[in-house]
Amino acid sequence: MYKFFSFLLIIIFGNSLLAQGKVKIIGETNSDANGQYLYVGYDDPGLKDSVLISGNKFEYDLEIKEPIYFYLSKNKDFYHSDTDNKVFYIEPDTVKFQFDYADLSSIRISGVKTEDEREKLRILRKPLNQLMKENNEKLQKLNNEIKEVGKNESLQKEIEKRWFKSDSIKFEIAKSGVEFALTHPDSYLSPDLLIWGMYNKNADEISEMIYSASDSLTEKIKQSSKGKGLFEIIPSFKQSRNGVMAPDFSVLDINSDSQILSQFKGNYVLLDFWASWCRPCLDDLPYLHEVNKKYQNSGLKIIGISEDENLEKWINAIDKFEMNQWIQISIKQNEIDLKANYLITAIPVKILIGPDGKIIKRWRGGGEPNHRDLNQTLENLLGF
Repeated sequence: MYKFFSFLLIIIFGNSLLAQGKVKIIGETNSDANGQYLYVGYDDPGLKDSVLISGNKFEYDLEIKEPIYFYLSKNKDFYHSDTDNKVFYIEPDTVKFQFDYADLSSIRISGVKTEDEREKLRILRKPLNQLMKENNEKLQKLNNEIKEVGKNESLQKEIEKRWFKSDSIKFEIAKSGVEFALTHPDSYLSPDLLIWGMYNKNADEISEMIYSASDSLTEKIKQSSKGKGLFEIIPSFKQSRNGVMAPDFSVLDINSDSQILSQFKGNYVLLDFWASWCRPCLDDLPYLHEVNKKYQNSGLKIIGISEDENLEKWINAIDKFEMNQWIQISIKQNEIDLKANYLITAIPVKILIGPDGKIIKRWRGGGEPNHRDLNQTLENLLGF
């Protein structure tokens, strides 16, 4: 099973300037659940407290500054299942609902503005989420087939088609969130929706919508913790888009040699964000060796940028996988936040920079579809 919080990544930044407000949560159940405990989380997933069901109900009091997620679980580890957990927004007021202890997913919240908006968005996205579910099921089936039969070009092409379809659906989901934010400038959902829009691999296509929706947010939302988080990220988004000058950096590499990005003008530069503990990153290494061998004498420089916290493991991985054939730098060793500069939220990520110092394209994740696309891009630019 997956941890409950892996499905619900909540971004919380700073403290709101709003005054504290009291919340009273009252859950009433018809099932004989007396003596059972429910485990409570709020702000972000994870155990914060527990509450006893007595007299077929429970009550929980909390003080908050703005609407936040509230988590209920039948297990203290918050493992996800269809019936053992429920998450919903709360805001200063009394939140009252009926529930079936055997199936917490049956809880329905009404009268909480942010939760009502969330439900509205869920319904809006339901067709897209169904498409994603069906596509994922077909992709899983294809992956199982190729494991059984081995390398198969026809199956591999079908898998790639499914991956591209997944990317397309993810983009439509992200776009729907940005459109929702545009029409709901006073919603506490809007900052997170705009942030996830920026994280999408095709975010350039909706960048102007993101800027417009951000500017249109009410002052209350801009001053909320999520709003402040949004405006901290926007500068990184703007400077890491395709077609803009790549953020410069001056660092020392693994050999203590100085490496300044702007000194590579006139060459193509491929930044590879990776780590020794990242399996997809390591799976990409044979491909990177091929790229380096093919293009190293044709004006392409590869710079590996590791987010390893353990420098010994970083060095050992470079030796083990012969990655010293291209430049290797460590974020930790240089104490520089390159991930923020390039809006890196997960690895692997590869970013291609042109001879003029401008970002050409980025690839999130590894795998054959990205390899093919990067190959095509390099062939178009370098002529073979």
